Formats: sequence, structure tokens, C-alpha cells
Amino acid sequence: MEKILKIVYDKSKNNDFLSIKDIEKIIDYLLEKNIDSIKLNRYVKDLKVFKDESTSVMSYSRVTKTLCIFRKNLLKQISAYESQARNAISDNEIYYFINFNLLHIILHEIEHVKNEKKIILNNDLESKIINTEIQCLINDRNIEGYEKDKKKFNEMEKAMEIYNKYYIYSPQERIAEINSYTEVHKLTEQGKYFIPHTNKIMELLIYRSLLKGYEKDRMYCPTMYYLEKICKKDEYKDLPIYNKDKNKMEKRVLMQYPFYKRIKLGLYITEKERKDTASRIYKR
Repeated sequence: MEKILKIVYDKSKNNDFLSIKDIEKIIDYLLEKNIDSIKLNRYVKDLKVFKDESTSVMSYSRVTKTLCIFRKNLLKQISAYESQARNAISDNEIYYFINFNLLHIILHEIEHVKNEKKIILNNDLESKIINTEIQCLINDRNIEGYEKDKKKFNEMEKAMEIYNKYYIYSPQERIAEINSYTEVHKLTEQGKYFIPHTNKIMELLIYRSLLKGYEKDRMYCPTMYYLEKICKKDEYKDLPIYNKDKNKMEKRVLMQYPFYKRIKLGLYITEKERKDTASRIYKR
């Protein structure tokens, strides 16, 4: 990550934002990295830059294996980060704050690329949860030709409506958010003495990501709640943690898996664990 760190630091110390070319360089470097002896570029066939607006700054399509950057959204997001920074941190950190947040967006989408490798090569609980979500969402089989097929188009629109409604509970998004903020925080930690506020904020965002989707007043399992809402054929019942008796499922998960794994995957945590994690935010 040293090459990436250098790009971010060089632009920031010169009071400049990451450009489209900088983002492309960072993506190229990340896709060339070997993960378990496999380069991520095998899961990305194309990188496209669009002038038109979208709902996000970047996106990854597992159907077309394309990473997309939306220029107008990028500029809007930079302005939004700048407004946040003016009210929260010192002037000398503003460009670092913005550029590290942009790096988070890049790393978040790369996490989705990594998921393609995970579900093919790994058989752990995280991979099984991600694969279950993917199987329950729009995939190659039911998206192909939807523009010309009214029934498929209506099915896709309904599926996306459900996905957007319960997006906050998505395990794919949750894991990508936690992993990407954790990576960014590792980098800001290296410069914590001259960008202390940016470093603290990135640490804070990790804890906020961990708590996302958990109810305030009781133990909760965001991932199972989400899968129950989006899966039409109860695919989640094939997960090793599943039990039709939710009390038994909760007890088994609490006993079998350590706290960090449970909260990262959006599984059951105790009220004490939730409060302890929340207290780390308030202390900061």
C-alpha cells in the first residue's frame, strides 16, 4: 500500500484532490496485487469513467465485471467532504481528510471485487453469507435481456426496491465498509502526529460501521434479518448457523464465534457488547 499512500500524501500536501487519473492508478495497483496467488484483475474486465450522474461515486458490476467511476458524483462528493472538513478539522488536514475518504470509496468497491474470489475459492462462514446474498439478488440469469422483457424488468425493479429498502443490513456492504475503513485507518495511523483529526475520524468510522444495523434496545442479527427479507426461496436456511428456533440459533452463534467475527458479519451480539462498542465512539 506504500505506492497508494504516496499518491494520497503527495496530492494532499500540495493542496489538491485525487484526480480521475490518480484513482485509475490506485485501482490498477490494487487489481495487480496477488491475493492467495490470484490477481484481482481477473475479476475486472473493464474500468469506465462516466460523465453522467449516478447514485454513487463508484460501482462494481459482477455481471459485466466492470468498475465504474461517475465524474459528476465524484465532484459532488468532494464538495460534501470539504463542507464536513471545514466544520470538523484544522485547515492543514482538509485535503488529507478528503483524499483518504475518496480512498475509502475506492477500497470499498475493491472489496466487492474480492468477494468474487472469496465465493469461488473460500468455504468459510463469511464467504457463505456473501454467496447467499448474491444468490438472492439479481444475477446473470435473471438480469439478461431485462430491457426487452417487461416481466423481467418488473421483477428486477421489485428486487432492487427491496434491496434498497434493506441496504443498511446488507452483509456484503457491511463487510466492505468495515474492511475499507480499517485499511484507510492503517494508513492514517502512519501520519497520526500531523493528521490527528483525520486519523481519529477514520477510527471512529470503523466503530460506526461495526454498529450499523444493530437495534439500540436489544440483541439483534442484521444479517439474518436482511436475508429473510430478500431471499425468495429461503436460501439462508443452508447457512451453517441457521436454526428455525431463533433462540437456539442465537445461543449457538454467541458460543461458537468470537465477538469481532460476529459483529463484523452482522450476527448476534449481546447488549453489553453493543454498549461497549458504542462507548468507544462516545469516548472519541
